[in-house]
Amino acid sequence: MSGTTGIKATGRRFLGWWLGELLGLVPRRWARTIGLGRDRLRVVVAGSQATIALEGAAGERELGTATVIAAGAGAAPPPADIVARTVDEVLGDVDAEACDALVLLAADRALRRELTIARVPDADLRRAVEREIERYTPFRADQVYLFFAVDRQKSDDRTTALAIAVAPRRFVDPVIERLVVAGVPRAAVRVGIVGIDVALATDGRPAPPAAEGAGLRLPRPIAVALAAVAIFGTTATVAPVLRLAILRAPLADRAAQTQAEAEEVRRLLGQVEKMSEGLGAIVKAKAASPSVVRVLDRITALLPDDTYLDQFNVVGREIEIEGTTRASATLVRALESIPMFEKVNYVAPVTRDPVTGAERFHFSIQFAGGGPVDSRSSLPAPPRPAIRTNP
Repeated sequence: MSGTTGIKATGRRFLGWWLGELLGLVPRRWARTIGLGRDRLRVVVAGSQATIALEGAAGERELGTATVIAAGAGAAPPPADIVARTVDEVLGDVDAEACDALVLLAADRALRRELTIARVPDADLRRAVEREIERYTPFRADQVYLFFAVDRQKSDDRTTALAIAVAPRRFVDPVIERLVVAGVPRAAVRVGIVGIDVALATDGRPAPPAAEGAGLRLPRPIAVALAAVAIFGTTATVAPVLRLAILRAPLADRAAQTQAEAEEVRRLLGQVEKMSEGLGAIVKAKAASPSVVRVLDRITALLPDDTYLDQFNVVGREIEIEGTTRASATLVRALESIPMFEKVNYVAPVTRDPVTGAERFHFSIQFAGGGPVDSRSSLPAPPRPAIRTNP
């Protein structure tokens, strides 16, 4: 049942929107003249403020708040000029003459009671409740808007049980009067309480509540004709869309398969890129390392005739040489004069052979021929080999 109600409500909203779009093509003056549409001002009075919203075929738009009640439950209403100024500021350029109005009092501002009276005909029920109002509330009947509902379960043949709610006029009348001055027809103003479906006219008599689609009040023949046009237009619009959806189904499957294949290709390309980066790092590290043959060739060409090497090692970009020479200081200067060598360090102190007078040296030479090595791309240096010396 609720599903059917939801479908009907959705249909009404769609029809209201569609008809509103059609009426938007009609000049407002013409529409008002032939009675095709009226907007509704919805005013909710809570505390000392009234929130005013404009409802119509295009939806609801909140306009703002106006001061309409003085602070304190027993305080008098604010001066009329304050109400007039604040309400007029909120309404702005709204065409009040083209609007109905529904003024609602917040539920916490209304007074609720339960009472039981002697059974009377339904036509006299309101008058009977009005006579009893002063016994159950601090107000007279002419000071409130009276709302009541019969509790059938608690009523019997002799008595009628009622739930009543009253909205004090001093809370809502100031804003009603200002709306009327602004142009809203008094006959088009309805009064209610938030949460209660019944609405009253400004004279306190029952009146049908403002319709949910207050922005559209169409003569029945026009409404039926426009509804038929709406149904036809909807069918003409939806049919091609459904046909297109059926035709697109195989294409959607093919697109999903192609997308999966593209994702796999991207994954493989990512793996290739990572492998290429690793290979590039190896090549770069290899290019930055000294060539053993080249280094050995330069060193042997530089060594004096009285110098002999017992050990030659290349570890990363560090070259270690060990041997004997007549003058180690001269050898250091000669080595540092070669552009491919950056610096010569003493690995061990120089010692002199007491028999031959030759000096035994152990040097570490920093290679500079390939430029500085990027530590992020260099390969880790192999463990330093043991230094072999002549017996």
